Amino acid sequence: MDKSIAIRIISKKGIPLNSKNVVFANINTRVPVWWLEPNNDKFKTDLYIALNCNINNILYVFFLPAGTFNNPKKIFYQRNDKNSSHIEIQVDGETFIDTKSKIDFSKFIIKKVMY
Repeated sequence: MDKSIAIRIISKKGIPLNSKNVVFANINTRVPVWWLEPNNDKFKTDLYIALNCNINNILYVFFLPAGTFNNPKKIFYQRNDKNSSHIEIQVDGETFIDTKSKIDFSKFIIKKVMY
């Protein structure tokens, strides 16, 4: 699934997503993780994360209000060549934990959308 299809499916459930306010990931084909690299500036505004689980046909939607992570450079692993955070969320049932920072994103989940 690509980001635009995920946005369309989730938006039909009343969640105001667009290409600028959401970070999207499918499960990695080599390692069972969702791999995200949001630009650090995205954490300054309201941010949605959409994770596609093609195993169970579920889109998990998370909402991080602006400023949830005020200084992502000190929290998440950083790419040296980009101004972005590297987040790997393990595919592990209903827990959504970043492998590096150990932050549990499950407290930010707002919707599970079946497709």
